[in-house]
Amino acid sequence: TGQVATAAVGLLALFGFVAWELRAPTPMLPLRFFGNRVFAVAGAAALMMYAALFGALFLVTQFLQIGLGASPVQAGLRTLPMAVMPMVLAPVGGRLSDRFGFRPLMISGLALVAVGLAWLAATASPHVHYAALVPGQVLTGAGSALFFAPLAAAVLSSVTADEQGKASGAAAAIREVAVVVGVTVLGSVFTHRGGLGSRTAFVAGFVPAMWLAAGLAVVGLAAALALPRAPARTYRAAPQVGRSGAWRRICWNAAKSYTPSLSRSSSARQGGAAPPWFRAKPASARRVSCGPSSPNYPTGCACSPEAAKTC
Repeated sequence: TGQVATAAVGLLALFGFVAWELRAPTPMLPLRFFGNRVFAVAGAAALMMYAALFGALFLVTQFLQIGLGASPVQAGLRTLPMAVMPMVLAPVGGRLSDRFGFRPLMISGLALVAVGLAWLAATASPHVHYAALVPGQVLTGAGSALFFAPLAAAVLSSVTADEQGKASGAAAAIREVAVVVGVTVLGSVFTHRGGLGSRTAFVAGFVPAMWLAAGLAVVGLAAALALPRAPARTYRAAPQVGRSGAWRRICWNAAKSYTPSLSRSSSARQGGAAPPWFRAKPASARRVSCGPSSPNYPTGCACSPEAAKTC
């Protein structure tokens, strides 16, 4: 009865929040974000990804202690293959996302997470050696590392520059909700199928919970496949203006000219000439909206917020 009442209060609060946001002149979470294909699909993929990842991580630490007899400190050290991979590979994921676009990286990351969690589910047993679990942890950690940066790029690219703070907050909220859902759902499966009484009982609940976690990652993978296809350069961020003096790629405009950055070093080195990749477009190519989610976004043009104002 208490659980039903708590769920009812939660649902009422959710409906109240949605009703308020629909009427608010400046909503904290513009619900029209979810009408954008990139934002909605990326959010769904993130929900499944984080639910699977953090729900599994919660059970893996318990399995190392109860199933393998490790102390809390030893269990923490033995999860390092999963925890260290994001620190090592997250910068690589960001660079790859800039080069190939966020869609391939999100798909690859979710696929690796699904395979890693399935590995843990398939190898877990009351007498398994820790070394047999390491490949699954490495795959899961590597997949999450490839997923984090492209997810941020997808979410932020789907909104205008002045709404990126709200979009980032929404993505963070999705992550927190996913963590709660993942731990709750996988924990419920574990409790229903196993228990803490012995290693055998723990493995009996751990294995189906991990298979469910792998299934959640597969659902996230299916969602990521629905992301729109586009050339990687469409999503690539424009070079920053600053001490490097890099040229800034801007939108095509009716003047058929290239606007360089305001950096003195850029003007001195480039002499006002456009870089080789710049090609003028006719006036018909002029666009006001420069985001990758725009239906007529010109291929090969990565607009900054400043450049968008000139289109």
